[in-house]
Amino acid sequence: MGQGTQREEAPKVPKLPKYQSAMQGYPEAVEYPEAVEDQEDPRSSPCSAGSGCGTASVRNGVPSPAEGDSSSGYPSEGAAPMIGGSSSSSGPRGGRGTDQADRNPRETVETNLRHFHQFAEFVQIPDGQFTRLKGWKKTCLFGKVEKYRWARPGEEEVLTVVKNMETVHVETCRELAANDRVAWEFGMGSPEDAMNEIGVYKYFREQERTCRYVLQMHGSFRSETRTWLVLENCDGGDLFDWVERQRDAGLLNEQQIKRYVWQILKAVDFLHSHNVGHRDISLENLLLRNGEVRLMDFGQAVQLQDKDGRPYHYFRMSGKDYYRAPECYIPSSNTCPGLQVQAMCPNGWTPGREVQVMGGGYLCLVSFPDNAVPGQSSVASLCGYTVAPVDVFAIGVAFFILHAQVQPWKQALLAIPNFRFVYQNGVKALLEAFKKPHSRDLSDEASDLLTGMLHVYSAYRWTVQQCMESAWFADMEDDA
Repeated sequence: MGQGTQREEAPKVPKLPKYQSAMQGYPEAVEYPEAVEDQEDPRSSPCSAGSGCGTASVRNGVPSPAEGDSSSGYPSEGAAPMIGGSSSSSGPRGGRGTDQADRNPRETVETNLRHFHQFAEFVQIPDGQFTRLKGWKKTCLFGKVEKYRWARPGEEEVLTVVKNMETVHVETCRELAANDRVAWEFGMGSPEDAMNEIGVYKYFREQERTCRYVLQMHGSFRSETRTWLVLENCDGGDLFDWVERQRDAGLLNEQQIKRYVWQILKAVDFLHSHNVGHRDISLENLLLRNGEVRLMDFGQAVQLQDKDGRPYHYFRMSGKDYYRAPECYIPSSNTCPGLQVQAMCPNGWTPGREVQVMGGGYLCLVSFPDNAVPGQSSVASLCGYTVAPVDVFAIGVAFFILHAQVQPWKQALLAIPNFRFVYQNGVKALLEAFKKPHSRDLSDEASDLLTGMLHVYSAYRWTVQQCMESAWFADMEDDA
């Protein structure tokens, strides 16, 4: 992905990164027993998002077979996963359907990252109603998190959690870039947006139905100097803490894990049905209240699609490294000026279809021009990623950690040994390779679900609805 010249006398022009087409589904299994990394604390991931891991060579015993060698398990030239395609699926649930089949992905749908700001409304902080509990305090964006007892006139006193932030800093969020693609092209990071979080909570409160697995907002208040986001109190810590406690106690119970995964899916189904994508799902953002899950932290939430049903495409990375889906990793705008790459157009491709291709350690979503010829190399445009399958992937990582008590990989890049191992062998093989008794003890139904959630190709990743239809949840009640 470097720079080069065509001829000695010609002006310098950037070379387009070369991407090869990827086969649909998981390649044939290949045994690489040395590929499994040391199992580290999921909260410490030394490989940062901008470290260039995507172009590093793979080590730890994973060989690099010859390009196009089908016996190796690596992708070869041929059919590639397509959004809205009609190719057969490698998963038991099939692909994401053909609802996007007629959409031209090169038609830019401009994102508005400030969309939820319009719902953020505030009233004056009431005098004498809030009493702060001493001895409990955490830090948060632009301020601190504290516990207060809220005694409203004529109502029962309630224990709340308050994000107590500086108003002047919260207001600066209104100045953040609205167009995600433009921000990515200028090399801007993807910041947490306090105004966005308040707006999303307020937006949920205005809906006809609510979901008890989504953290509830009690109110939003403001003084000249302070902005308060008042949320329901959760007494059970977060799900990561729960994993730590269960690890100390011994084997985790699959039935309990099933309940939590079901509740997470119900929460995300509520979000998606209201056109909200989270982008930062993690065990740390899942609290426990009376033994039930509460999904929180909407600072990076976005709209899924526009009013005409066209999915928004995002480019900047969000969320935590090891929860992030592979299609979220995109070469920098300096490496790919104008979003252009060189890729092999896959067999079976038809105009207007997005295709996930492999190159430089990435698995990017691209679109080809209408005159591209299947089986031949062509200029292609990077498409970014859509959020619904990204949320499902993050739930799959949370499910993996709940079961295995360890993160599956540091990042979903082909340069990372564990992810490359899964790319070749499937996630079930990784669980077996950990050589922990409990990591192998997963029912077939649960294993199928986990495989569908963590499919490396977004076109064949299970949707939230397909996940909820899994046979593993046959004994779960539709209670929210």
